[in-house]
Amino acid sequence: MIHPPKKAEQVDRPPDTRTLPPSFDPAYVEGAIKPFFLSAKYEGEPPLLPMIDVALSKEAAIPPHIFGMLYDSWTPNMDEEGVTVFLRGYEKRGPNNERKRIYFSAVTPDLYSPMYSDKIKHFLDYLFDDQNEGKPLMQRYYQRYFDMYWDLHLGVRGEDIPPEVRDREQLHRRPRLLVPDHASRP
Repeated sequence: MIHPPKKAEQVDRPPDTRTLPPSFDPAYVEGAIKPFFLSAKYEGEPPLLPMIDVALSKEAAIPPHIFGMLYDSWTPNMDEEGVTVFLRGYEKRGPNNERKRIYFSAVTPDLYSPMYSDKIKHFLDYLFDDQNEGKPLMQRYYQRYFDMYWDLHLGVRGEDIPPEVRDREQLHRRPRLLVPDHASRP
């Protein structure tokens, strides 16, 4: 195997976090900031042939400091908490990358206007409404994320969204963009 030239330097000592504001949550510093400082990117030649191979798996292929946005423990727990198709390894997506093909079949350009345009516009109108001026934008986004998600994917709105979903939303206070593997099985 040809090893690509290294364009980033890996630091072999723990990052100095003493200059961080004391208001930062220690779990955030340990789970996001320190791994970010320790991460490096490598750039190399792209494969000569367009291929999907187990050697090029996408399984959990994100920097470790991002896992805290998706998983409570800062480590991937895909089988229990679910996974987005974009982080699932090729070998686990079904024959011929089936899960990704299913996902993309729902987001073709010809479907945007009739299926999603009004729903997205409604969400953005709420988000950028005058009443939200001067307020943290991401808080408003997260408050309505599940409403938008359920409306886009299932056409369900408001009180029609099951109470257990609302309970989960309150528990996590951030969107989960993950679907358990067993949810897509027949």
